[in-house]
Amino acid sequence: MELEEIVTAFKSAMDRILGYSCPPSDSTMQPGERMIFDGGRHEIDQYFKAVDELQKSIMPSDYQIEVKSLIQTAMARLKFEFQAILARLTDIDPNDADYISSNSGSVPEYEGVCSYPHYEMEVYYLRNIAERMNLEGHLAYCAVAYRNSRRIIVDSCLRLRLGTKKFSTKDIQRMEWDVLQKEIKQWITSSSTCFQILFGTERLLFDDIFQGDLGTAVYDECFVGITKDAAVQFIKFAEDVCTTRPSMQKLFEMLDLYNAVLHLLSDVNYFFHSKSGECIRTRAAEVLPQLADLIRASLLDFENGVLHELSDPPISTGATDFLTRYVSDYITRIVQHKETLSKLVVSNPLINSTKCEDGIQFLEGKDRNPLELHLVWILASLKLNLKGKYKHYKDVSLGHFSMMNNIRFIVRRIKQSPELLEMIGKDYLDELDENVLQEANIYLISTWDRVVYCLRDKGLHYAFGFYKGVSKSGVPGRFKAFNTTFEEVCQAQSTWLVLDAQLREQLQNLILEKLVPAYRSFLEQFKSYVQSGNHPEKYINYSVEDLRDAVDGFFVEYQLCNALKSTSQ
Repeated sequence: MELEEIVTAFKSAMDRILGYSCPPSDSTMQPGERMIFDGGRHEIDQYFKAVDELQKSIMPSDYQIEVKSLIQTAMARLKFEFQAILARLTDIDPNDADYISSNSGSVPEYEGVCSYPHYEMEVYYLRNIAERMNLEGHLAYCAVAYRNSRRIIVDSCLRLRLGTKKFSTKDIQRMEWDVLQKEIKQWITSSSTCFQILFGTERLLFDDIFQGDLGTAVYDECFVGITKDAAVQFIKFAEDVCTTRPSMQKLFEMLDLYNAVLHLLSDVNYFFHSKSGECIRTRAAEVLPQLADLIRASLLDFENGVLHELSDPPISTGATDFLTRYVSDYITRIVQHKETLSKLVVSNPLINSTKCEDGIQFLEGKDRNPLELHLVWILASLKLNLKGKYKHYKDVSLGHFSMMNNIRFIVRRIKQSPELLEMIGKDYLDELDENVLQEANIYLISTWDRVVYCLRDKGLHYAFGFYKGVSKSGVPGRFKAFNTTFEEVCQAQSTWLVLDAQLREQLQNLILEKLVPAYRSFLEQFKSYVQSGNHPEKYINYSVEDLRDAVDGFFVEYQLCNALKSTSQ
């Protein structure tokens, strides 16, 4: 290029640079002055072309002072405009769906995350400013300005869009569980949005402005500086939760929190891969073993709670105990988290073999993993607890009746969940089914044997020489004793319930199998001796069909309603 052409190009660049005055120290625009950016793409490119011309200028030495002065003027102007355009981006409403949105939310590439579709020109302008300021050694200014500006957006989004709150460690430790439970759920949602969407959007914007080597040079200063406080705030919440006391009611929220932190680790490692992010990566990773300890301690608290729970059982009905329902619901939820719990629960339950003699072989099985053994131990503990409660009943039969109902409830819940059945094992389910039958048989013996005992013929027959006969005075007494005992049982058990229709029918049939043959035989043998006497209706109060009808009404809800009505009258 000829010197004349060089000078002409220099003067053209100078005119373009001087066409925009250097902003004053307070960075305010002069009245009537406009920004280069507001002139549109052509004006922007012309200004950048002028800066490029000066930066690669080969003007003679006597022009160099003037060239340097013009470059300083341009840099001052670009600094001002860089800050001004950042301010425009900072003015984005954090509640605007265009700020945080995701079409696919891919991780870690973050494809589909909003990359400021309405601000393409601003991004283009900032990128070109950063590239030219870097050539003059002013990249650090861009980094600081960018960090300070974008941190405002991130902080505002955390507060206004995600609704995050800052808590001290003592706040978390003193927080009522229902409040902390809500905060954990909020944290899980907010942390996912923050790391995957907010940080993803910020990363895209950063990569668009500071491309290539520029991004590598200022990554720690810019991106990590923008997001570090937010990341630490989220991690600290999880750390503080780990300092709370273990409790059975916390188990499932702790599992959700554990899985959420585990899921975030890949995001943490992606965003904070640099040296300055090492502390964040370490803290996030260390939360997991702390949560694992809290989860194991909470499970142990539940097991101890089941074994030693002291609430009063439903004495009047013999129906399913609240503890049985609670335990059944709880272990069902454990199964829903079996994938995580199987990795965390690595030791067998601590079993008191002196207390747990029944079914101890199922707690020593080599074919079960630790979590499965814990489930069996929980059910064994429940049985021990219920036995301890029911042995204090004055009516022994009610205790066994209640055990039958409770174990049957457990069996049904296991059968309703194939996954739970797989973990418990068919052999232990068969053991529980056998327990139901055992308790039902003991109930039958303790209740109905004394009723049937009234129908014995022993002592009614006598022999005098070759003469054999029946004690007519003894027969009415046996019928009367039967009537009284049968009615006492009916009255005592009028409020007892078996909500399982199949079990109720089985139990009614067992009662009839014991009662009806004995009553029919006694009736056939001795009915005539009563009917030949005075007032036979005083002694024979029931036919066989009457007994069937009475037993068919046992243990149903309408019977309970009728019993309660008669009691209130």
